[in-house]
Amino acid sequence: MPHDSDARPASLRYLQAVRTLLERLDGQLDAVETAATWVSEAIGDGGLVFVTGTGHSHMIAEEVFYRAGGLIAVCPILEPSLLLDRGAIKSTRMERLHELGSIVIDDAGLTPDDLLVVVSNSGRNAVPVDMALRAKEIGSKVIGIGSREHASRVASRHVSGAVLVDVADLFLDNCAPYGDATVHVTGSPTRVGPVSTIAGVALINAVMVRAAELLGLEGRPPKVFASANLATEQAVDPDVMREARSRIKAL
Repeated sequence: MPHDSDARPASLRYLQAVRTLLERLDGQLDAVETAATWVSEAIGDGGLVFVTGTGHSHMIAEEVFYRAGGLIAVCPILEPSLLLDRGAIKSTRMERLHELGSIVIDDAGLTPDDLLVVVSNSGRNAVPVDMALRAKEIGSKVIGIGSREHASRVASRHVSGAVLVDVADLFLDNCAPYGDATVHVTGSPTRVGPVSTIAGVALINAVMVRAAELLGLEGRPPKVFASANLATEQAVDPDVMREARSRIKAL
């Protein structure tokens, strides 16, 4: 990690840290391939891909929902009590509550035909672990996204003693460092410049892009959102949207 003697500005050091991190994600391609296969199977069989996260991790759920170039069959689980805009400190306390994750999953309407992606950088709190466990009880496959390094250095806050990487059927390592932040700056004992969101977004988009490709190769062209702000109108077929809205609450 750069020290004060490093003459490069922190902005440049941060961008370099991001580039290095993204290169490290190439090591996750086998897991990405498995995840993409599961996504394509779920969507091809008429299921949905549910994506959820607490705190800042919820941004990764929003990234792949209703997104230009994104798959239509994606349903975000955005529980208000776990979002930062409803009270950041409160959301931190809420994500440590036992059983809340199970309640949220039941309310989302997850079925065995669906797939659940749970995003949590540390994976230590009760809610993401409960979400994964409840989804597996229902019969859904669970993909976790987070930092193996961070998870390996903290104790679980779940009653079982498990962290997300322990209970997910498949885990995508975002390769973020312990503590997430990457850059040391003079005068601050704490590093700045978090990278877990950038890595998580890159990983989940890599999964979705490959899943779309697999669906096309199987002769089942994926249903994809085009930008709502193109110069030429490319609206989603009304029948496709009507079917999607019947299950995707956020639409």
